[in-house]
Amino acid sequence: MPQEKHLVLWRTLHVPGAEYCMLARASGSWELTGTVVTALEGHPVQATYTVSCSRNWEMQAVMVILTEGDIARSKVWTVDKKQRWYEAGDEVKRLRDCSVVDIGLTPATNTIPIRKLQLEVGQTHEITAAWITFPDFEIKKSKQQYTRIANNRYHYESATATAELEVDEHGLVITYEGGWERTAAAPSPR
Repeated sequence: MPQEKHLVLWRTLHVPGAEYCMLARASGSWELTGTVVTALEGHPVQATYTVSCSRNWEMQAVMVILTEGDIARSKVWTVDKKQRWYEAGDEVKRLRDCSVVDIGLTPATNTIPIRKLQLEVGQTHEITAAWITFPDFEIKKSKQQYTRIANNRYHYESATATAELEVDEHGLVITYEGGWERTAAAPSPR
């Protein structure tokens, strides 16, 4: 039974779409689950995901299902304590040392490095993420940098994006500059 739950509804700002996300803590671990409904290259798609982390925000597992029409594609990765990533039991060596996941269709996974890094205002830290890209549904290594610019604001930078993030006390995005905006949030009813 989860000890803590937080629900969020986001809307996309660059294409039509929305996301329902839940952050839950139980038995000393964290789980992010969500469903994104949006358009990719003009086609309606649905993506569902589950990301599991330890109490210290160390990656444990990622599952993503991308559905377009009648076609559903799914991928599952597990991560060991040495930050080795596995798909179908085989190590994905190019992802070795990726400390977080970045699911390209959601602002939810920004919560992981924000919570994991525990930056003080003014501090900057570079991380290596396993970045899941869409619409190709591939996973790639990505250098990313987070700078805490205020109590609830971060500057995010990668090779493909730069944005300012406003977050709540749980590290969940309120606004992702040019990308996402929260429309509702609440603790989950018990």
